[in-house]
Amino acid sequence: MINKIKHSIKFLLIVVWAIIGNAQSNDINPIDSLPLDPAIRYGRLDNGFTYYVKSLPNTEKVEMNLWVKAGIFNQSVNQKSVAHLIEHLPFRSTKHFPGSNIKLSPLIKKHGIKDFAGRTIRIHTEYQLKVPSSSGIEGLSTGLLWFKDIGDLEISSYDVKKETGILRQEAIYRSGDLMEWILLNKKRESLVYPCTPDLSTFFTDIENITSTEVAGFYNKWYRPDRMGLAIIGNIKNIAILEGKIKSYFSNIPVPASPNPKCNCNEKYIQQESKFAIVERIPAGWIKNDDLPVEVFLDFRKQDPYLKQEYSKKAFQTSLVWDALGRLIDRRFIAKNINSSFVNQKKREKPFLQIGFNESNGTEKQKIQDIVKLLHQVQVFGFTAEEWSIVQGNIIEEYLNKTDTTSVDYWNTQIKSHFVNGVVLPENKSKIIQRILKSITLEHINEYIKTQFSASPDDISMLVPIDNKALLYTESEVRRWIQEALEYPISPFTGSVQLHKKDVKEENVPLLTEKEIDALSMLGITNMGIDPNTGVEVLKLDNGIRVLLDRKDLTTNAKGSIKIHGFTRKGANCYSLRDYFSAINAPDLIQANALRDNARVYVNNLTSGIITGGDIKNKEKIFQQIYLCFTSPLRPTKNIYKQWKKQAEKQYFYPAYDLTGSDFMNISKAFLGDKSFIPKGTMRFYGIEKTKPKRAYNIYKDIFGNASNFTFIVSGNYSKDQIMPLLQKYIGNLPVRANKLVSENIICNKDAEVSLPSAPLYKEFYAEDMQPVYAMRSVNYELSYMMKNIEDFWDWKERVKLIALSKFIRPRLDQLRYEKRAGLYGINYSYTKFNRSLQTFKIAIYLACKENELNWLRQECQEIIMDIKENGIDQNEFYEISKSNLYPYFVAKPNQKPTSNEIFEYYRYGTPIINKEERENFVRSLTPDDIQETAAKYFTKENMYEFVMKDSKSERKPH
Repeated sequence: MINKIKHSIKFLLIVVWAIIGNAQSNDINPIDSLPLDPAIRYGRLDNGFTYYVKSLPNTEKVEMNLWVKAGIFNQSVNQKSVAHLIEHLPFRSTKHFPGSNIKLSPLIKKHGIKDFAGRTIRIHTEYQLKVPSSSGIEGLSTGLLWFKDIGDLEISSYDVKKETGILRQEAIYRSGDLMEWILLNKKRESLVYPCTPDLSTFFTDIENITSTEVAGFYNKWYRPDRMGLAIIGNIKNIAILEGKIKSYFSNIPVPASPNPKCNCNEKYIQQESKFAIVERIPAGWIKNDDLPVEVFLDFRKQDPYLKQEYSKKAFQTSLVWDALGRLIDRRFIAKNINSSFVNQKKREKPFLQIGFNESNGTEKQKIQDIVKLLHQVQVFGFTAEEWSIVQGNIIEEYLNKTDTTSVDYWNTQIKSHFVNGVVLPENKSKIIQRILKSITLEHINEYIKTQFSASPDDISMLVPIDNKALLYTESEVRRWIQEALEYPISPFTGSVQLHKKDVKEENVPLLTEKEIDALSMLGITNMGIDPNTGVEVLKLDNGIRVLLDRKDLTTNAKGSIKIHGFTRKGANCYSLRDYFSAINAPDLIQANALRDNARVYVNNLTSGIITGGDIKNKEKIFQQIYLCFTSPLRPTKNIYKQWKKQAEKQYFYPAYDLTGSDFMNISKAFLGDKSFIPKGTMRFYGIEKTKPKRAYNIYKDIFGNASNFTFIVSGNYSKDQIMPLLQKYIGNLPVRANKLVSENIICNKDAEVSLPSAPLYKEFYAEDMQPVYAMRSVNYELSYMMKNIEDFWDWKERVKLIALSKFIRPRLDQLRYEKRAGLYGINYSYTKFNRSLQTFKIAIYLACKENELNWLRQECQEIIMDIKENGIDQNEFYEISKSNLYPYFVAKPNQKPTSNEIFEYYRYGTPIINKEERENFVRSLTPDDIQETAAKYFTKENMYEFVMKDSKSERKPH
């Protein structure tokens, strides 16, 4: 450690620091510090309460933030989720804002205060709200009063007990279908990092939280000398505001006990090396035999300067670690070592982590490959080319991607200053540029040689059940590492592979000059302006229709283009056995030009391509389209294998609400709705039904005949810019059909569907679908569906139904805030106008605890009946219309149809609506109109209830 300190001091003395700005007199700066930006009004009261005020005159709102240095890491072993529960309490009720929902407080509503938010993370908790600048000092004072109340909360056992149910649902909502993995991963982290709670028993722990534990944590950590306030935005008079801050917060008493410390990082650095293996037991209905072994290698940041707060040396050192992470990541790519590298540059994470997944039992080889690479880097360093790219990228990020006029930028910077002790000097991005430019390759290589070890300090794994990796021991794995360190190494001689962000987007042709010259310029006919949409209609000699949707070109408009080509031919044109081969064809075929933002799709009733970008890249964009039609790749066995693996990964690690998607899919299938494209579990089981040869032939059949395609060209462009490209590329698309099976393929038309008799209550079970997940909540939908609508395209009828749904949502919020239901995230009302079923639908959808289902069913039906029988009073109508209804339908002067509306019109015949007429109609609605609509739809003959549970039995997830 002593040698490392000496080398670190030597390194920091070598680098020339460029410091801009005059010193500011305040008590936060140690001798080594860069002075705080003088454009920020800063103060620290006698009781330790800290405040920041930053004026941004050109913003419409003021963002107020309160940070408390009390988070997850401050909890004792027996205080799991206590910090998070405390964060919830002020949003219900405080001393000066009584009630059940802070948003409904008359004082809050009076000043238009919105966008309340809270978050609990490792070492702090944050509270946020936004105040319209027009509300002046009174609005800001209201926000200050709420923040003051947070420092003086009353904690009752009733509030604590009721809030635990909401914590439960929030965890399920935020974690989604990765809940089991997240809980086990937190268990793994708890075995390695001090202060990290083991959440593997989360659902039991939250049920046992007591008000005594909550009050104990609150009284210990919620104190003025651990609180920081930031007010950022269009502030009219900073002096008056500063006076208000002092009057509100100066009298908060400081506890007699010393300010407690939370030294988690120091404990981590000083502890013995850790080794941990956690078994991953499947919680769902199917076992994923391909679940990988997940390995985490942690390298501790032992540089003593990183412990300093408000220190320029700590700031520089953190930049160096950021650069090291990026350099190592690049070397992995250059050496073709696929690693999910994690660059831990945040101060609260005192380690750099390298993680990877392996499914083939090759963990030993992968660990040794990584250690050999790190050993090579440590001995021979990085190359000048590598450092030049990384150095340039970091500089560009801070200079070109830093908007110092935005509230978000200053919120992030000030929070880092208060919570993490990160310096915030004037012209910070320019200082970073000077710092980085002063760091040479020699400095970087010297630092990694002395401050970084090729051998990981801590090793941990998540291992699937029955996997041999469960038997690995620390001595065995450490022996692998030692073997790798003894392996002969030599300097790196490979080429540096550029990341996508290294290359500035240019109009690089996708076709050769010879290929381009071979394309003829096809004739084109102008069919005039369509009065229904305002678009200019063109027809190419090959039969393709082109719609020019040009926006107004102004001096401020950025030239852009979006192209959507579509045909009426979709998956429903093929047999049921071909269905998944059809909808998966674009992803499987991997057409040559599928690059960047180009997307080819095959849906039930429509297929097409969507692409676009900067107008300067127009030639490349049209070439993408041309290649997607003319040069699809026939899928090889290897391509199919890779696609299948990726498709399975998307299911096992979804980026969407998998449970909710399955619920919607199974209920739509029950009703006979043929319009939806299955996601989730249905799509997963469709992977095996996808046949590569069939997918290729279907793709060729659809895109091999472009004569029935329509192309909508939207954006800010001139006609002269694209006409030659239309003639050259769209004009040369294939127009002769590739015969698939027979010459007479007739697309399946949806037969008229009869809805099941109502009222209907229907339960579905995840068990029947055999998904990868286990449901810890119950999904519930109460819907009212009306068929035989007199005019399916009646926009006034649709508007009234949408308006009705707007008055349901606030009453659902009351279930959480007033009646204390365990609801979070998934509780809303919505409308759906279904072409396939020819129905108008209005519904309530929520996810709840199973033991609250029957009660919430009754509550939802009572909400419906109350609106139907008693209507909406005038005050409620005005408040909700003003905040939720009118903004939804606001019309801009002379507003043109959107590109999606144009697509809907030409593909499905959806009428174009006059936006101003629609807005006027919305504003003419009365409470009687809402009640009449409710009476029309809310009948037993239209009522359907759908429920999705985990299983018929009392099975409990692991």
